[in-house]
This record gives sequence, C-alpha cells and structure tokens, in this order.
Amino acid sequence: MVALLLILQKYYGLSDERTEYEINDRLSFLSFLGLELGDGVPDARTIWDFKERIEAKGRNGSARLFETFTLKLSSEGLITKEGSIVDASFINVPRQRNSGEENARWAKKNNETYFGWKNHIEADAKTKLIDTQITTDASVHDSQNLQVTCDSSDERALADSAYHSEEHEEYVLKDCN
Repeated sequence: MVALLLILQKYYGLSDERTEYEINDRLSFLSFLGLELGDGVPDARTIWDFKERIEAKGRNGSARLFETFTLKLSSEGLITKEGSIVDASFINVPRQRNSGEENARWAKKNNETYFGWKNHIEADAKTKLIDTQITTDASVHDSQNLQVTCDSSDERALADSAYHSEEHEEYVLKDCN
C-alpha cells in the first residue's frame, strides 16, 4: 500500500503531510489504496520513513518503482508519447539562517525570491500524466534538466520561453507561452 502512496504523491505533487490529509479527505484515494472508511491511514512521518528506507537500500528504489509504473501505464496506452509538456516549479521551504551551501537553494524570478527546491517534470501531452520528474535546488535554471526530462523521440515538446535556445531546438519543437 505504501508503494501506491508514493504513486499518489508523484502524480498529485503532494508533500507527506498533504498526502496524509488527502487520504483522509478523498474517497478516491482510499479506494486507490485499497482502504475503507475507518481503516488506519499512514501518517506523514510513516510515509517519510518508508521513503527513507527505500533510498537507504542504495538501489534507487523509488526511481525503479516509478519506472515500472510508467512502463505499465505506457503498455496500457495511458502514456502515448505523442508529445511532451516540460516545465519546472518552485517548492518553497521556510526561510531561516542558512549555511553557505544552503544559500545555493535561492533563486530570483520576476523580482520574487524563492528558497527551496525545484521540480522539473515531463508530462505526456495527451493524458497529462507525469512520466519523468527531477528535483533540484531552486537555483537550477529550468532549462538545465531539459535533456534529462524531455524524450527527444517525442513528436513535439511543449515548453515555455525558459527553455528556448539554439541548443534546445532539437528538444523543444514548439514554444508555447
């Protein structure tokens, strides 16, 4: 069941705390996890512990889990690979006194300052399901992970102007603002 929780987190972009809340709030989440009203729901700390145990095994277990799930979705025709949408978004964390290394997580965009992380995703253009996701420091520019997140075999890749450059023309075939 906890593996299914990780899938919900990825596809809805949820934190551990928000995952716990949504499971308690949505019947569709309970059903997906095979739970019924009144069943115990893992709390945020349990979800975090599970993810830590997977990664501690050193086999990049969560990445393998999502690769397997994505292959299953593709085989069922739910990820069509008729095109991709690539984008990145900030994940803010509370500001505090930071070390020099932590200050690298700062970014400035449109005169706003962000501190934390950035999610870079590729989603199937037809179904909008995310099939690749990478997390970096907020300071990493959107375009820095384009070749990792975007499959150049797609017929088209939709991206905003942050990805536009001569270097990326083979990946970003249509620029959408």
